[in-house]
Amino acid sequence: MQRYESMKEAAIAATTLCHNWLVKTEGSVADPDTLLILAEAFDREFADQNNIPAAFLCSKEGAVGLTFDYEYNAQWLLYPLCDESMIQEEVIANLERDLDRLKELGTEELQEIWKR
Repeated sequence: MQRYESMKEAAIAATTLCHNWLVKTEGSVADPDTLLILAEAFDREFADQNNIPAAFLCSKEGAVGLTFDYEYNAQWLLYPLCDESMIQEEVIANLERDLDRLKELGTEELQEIWKR
């Protein structure tokens, strides 16, 4: 987890890790351009309220949040969303692993599985 002075700096770091985020407060999806616009708006809002967080955060996965004291009290505002290629790669890897396990089974064991 990296600490930043502004939400915009944290957002810029997140754009190198992810391409889409779930906006927790709205339930909508943000792309990199929208993320930067949101970050600038957050920065202005905090400055206007004179309520500057202790740190803005970017997780190693690309989540963006803030904390007013310690990192373990982080409030995550934007959650990274996996792109389809990552999900597809994971599904294919799981299928290949399952097929490898099936290759090791005998005919009788496969028939028992099929009957279930």
